[in-house]
Amino acid sequence: MTILRDYERTSGQMINKSKSFFYLHDKTLLIVAIRMRQLTCIRQGNFPFVYLGCPVFYGRKVASYFEDLIRKIARRILTWHNRFLLFGGKFVLINHVLQSMPVFLLSAMNPPQKVMEQIHQIFAKFFWGNMGGIRGKHWIAWDKMCFPKEEGGLGFRSIKDINKALFAKLWWNFRVSTTSLWGRFMWNKYCKKLHPVITRNAGASHVWRKMLNVREEVEHDIWWQLKAGNASF
Repeated sequence: MTILRDYERTSGQMINKSKSFFYLHDKTLLIVAIRMRQLTCIRQGNFPFVYLGCPVFYGRKVASYFEDLIRKIARRILTWHNRFLLFGGKFVLINHVLQSMPVFLLSAMNPPQKVMEQIHQIFAKFFWGNMGGIRGKHWIAWDKMCFPKEEGGLGFRSIKDINKALFAKLWWNFRVSTTSLWGRFMWNKYCKKLHPVITRNAGASHVWRKMLNVREEVEHDIWWQLKAGNASF
């Protein structure tokens, strides 16, 4: 409570307790949860919950945690069902509207493969479908449509490739920006005893494991320039 009061005094912002929640692990003793409610006058929330569009959970990733994203994309497509759209118009909508919707989540999380495949299915159904949402024949697999035009595709971006590229950027930022708060936290948590290029992912978080999956591809593009010799390994 002291920390909350200090925050209110320093920032000038009052905490709205009626809109606030606190979260505890399922194995936390009931007496502890009751005591927390009494001290803070704040309700207890349950995992998983959505914060800034991203599901917050612990344990194994479940596809149902990402249903909000699926529904959001489906609702956007629903607004276009009664419009007569040619393939060119659908291409623009998919490339510049629909494929940008999950980017924020993909930059912070690694959804299950089932979720990304479901998003691809929604895109394909919209592209090949007729007016009113009537299903049309899918003449080409979506994965092939994501190839560059020079290779026979249409140039769509694969959600899986976007996710991989964003985590490659995350690994790059971790390796070259070790002075940031996030970089120091990740280094102290996972790289205290081993250098990042050889550390393992046993018992690590979902984000760290995904970062390690793209490590080899990014490390080939990192080079060091000798200067004053202040860095040590």
